[in-house]
Amino acid sequence: MQAGEYEVLGGCKRCGAVIMTTGSTLIRRICDECRRKNRVRANQNLAARRKQVRQRDKQVAAQAVLLCASCERPITEAERIKRTWDGPKLVRRYCSDACRQRAYRDRGQIRRY
Repeated sequence: MQAGEYEVLGGCKRCGAVIMTTGSTLIRRICDECRRKNRVRANQNLAARRKQVRQRDKQVAAQAVLLCASCERPITEAERIKRTWDGPKLVRRYCSDACRQRAYRDRGQIRRY
């Protein structure tokens, strides 16, 4: 067989469509449409798995009682989740704007050069 010549090898191993190819007759090939369907199915499965992880992280975070980093009172409105190596954590660290500002001032006094 010369360069540029193609040989028909039966068809796709999934749908049976006739495909033109060069190569070994022992290897059953998949047509482009079946490859596309496989890729779409794999992406859907991956998206479903990621959604399950996000839902589980939300449930874990909802069960945890968060305390203010400044005054150690419980935070009730904490909703946003931040992914960390230690597991899901809520982004809100302070119970009020006053506690956040107090912590910022305290941190500034410690780091003064």
